[in-house]
Amino acid sequence: MTDQEAGGTRSAPVSGVGAPTTAGLDLLRQLDWRQFEELVGAAYRAQGFTVLPTSPGADGGIDLILSRGDERIFVQCKHWKAWQVGAPIVRELFGLVVANRATRGIVVTSGTFSREAVEFARQSGTELLDGPAVLSLLATGNACLQTGATEPAPSTPPPAASSGAPACPVCLSPMLLRRARRGPQTGALFWGCVRFPGCRGTREAALGTQLPPTHRQRARRRRGQRQAALGLVAAMLGVLMLLPIGVIVLGSMVGAATTSPTRSVLPILGASPSTKAAFGIAGLGEQPLDVALDSSSKRLYTANYVSGDVSVIDIATRSVVDTIDTPGKPVSVAIGGSTLYVADRDGKKVYAISLKTKATIATFAAGHEVLDIAVDKSAGRLFISHEDGTIRTYAIASGRRLSDLKAYAGALITVDTDEHKIYANNSAGVLYSFDSRSLRQSATKYAGPGGIAVDSKRQRLYVVQGSQLREQNLMTAKSRSIDLAIDAQSVAVDPATRTAFVVDANTNAVQTVSLE
Repeated sequence: MTDQEAGGTRSAPVSGVGAPTTAGLDLLRQLDWRQFEELVGAAYRAQGFTVLPTSPGADGGIDLILSRGDERIFVQCKHWKAWQVGAPIVRELFGLVVANRATRGIVVTSGTFSREAVEFARQSGTELLDGPAVLSLLATGNACLQTGATEPAPSTPPPAASSGAPACPVCLSPMLLRRARRGPQTGALFWGCVRFPGCRGTREAALGTQLPPTHRQRARRRRGQRQAALGLVAAMLGVLMLLPIGVIVLGSMVGAATTSPTRSVLPILGASPSTKAAFGIAGLGEQPLDVALDSSSKRLYTANYVSGDVSVIDIATRSVVDTIDTPGKPVSVAIGGSTLYVADRDGKKVYAISLKTKATIATFAAGHEVLDIAVDKSAGRLFISHEDGTIRTYAIASGRRLSDLKAYAGALITVDTDEHKIYANNSAGVLYSFDSRSLRQSATKYAGPGGIAVDSKRQRLYVVQGSQLREQNLMTAKSRSIDLAIDAQSVAVDPATRTAFVVDANTNAVQTVSLE
């Protein structure tokens, strides 16, 4: 028989195998699509290939990837019982082979191929295996195909080593460690192609693999280490200074015998306001690093670093009502009227996204190690903070870069839109304030490290660090602390309802705090 016999397909290169029987074809067509793929994979594995299946339903035209030596072959399986496989299927696979620089492609079906498919395969060098050819392949590979249950063990990509990012099995691009957000493997770590959604190649993560700490978590760890060191130095200095006084006091206590009066315990003033318990939200993205409030629509927006998107939360129902996919790794969000601004740390850009159309309407160059962003819409200013203490300023309308501000260490920022002030709280806890229009520095004071937000109406500054939210009156300098139920990193404030919202990136939890 030739390559273009009556069925219009190529036979597998097999020798010593008899003609396939009608019973064998009938049995082949009784399998479901998953069993069909597993049998084909088992046959090629028996020939010495490493067989990597792609994600079910999301392969983009590739069901199996065969590798042996320098060969990398894409296989598309079509378990069709009554229809012919047409030329579009073959063209799609050939396009993937060319785009991803694979060795060649194979289309396997339990049925037959159209004449157009056979002609295109001949011109493109694509191998076609129809039902009889598949039976010959299975016989050659000693794959089990017996009446009853045929359950060859499914092949899975070998887990990637825990050290270093592996190459994508489809396009050979680098891969990123991600966490599954839905499906039977929800919560499990896996490697995904950096070209997603253009490429959907995946690999399992090795047992014990962990997500690397985010830049905020590293910054918090460094701040904690610095504070611990400063605390130790202060304690040692205090001991040295108080040692002579302690000797004198000890002598006086011995002389006074037991006639010393008892010390009174002062009551604690300014009790913390009531807080609502932290609540988890189904569908919230992975590792929300920042939160912003749209007061007009009563919605919260969280920048989810690991899942690479922005969750939209309805405050009244405490539910995610939308998810906005963004490029790269979002680390901060800000609202300016009907526009959402998202900082992408990996892409070194800030995207302006219309809240009506979800389309990107402007892009700003962010630079290295973006930490936070803030917007003064009425002044037409976008501010981008970096870990080196530099704060870039852009004119929103023209996209022109203006003067840089200096906070001298990585700063988290917020804008008082009524007073047109930008506050920058650096990692040492030093609070800088600038005029958002003239960009001149106006004041400096100590506020303590942490994420910040401002209530423009009541002139209150809020600093969140760990399990405490600190409120500072910007007019009287009075302050108070509010205990939280979570370990929060960022805060947003609603002046109309006098409510604060804090998020914990480690537990994906949100807490509502009454500021009454």
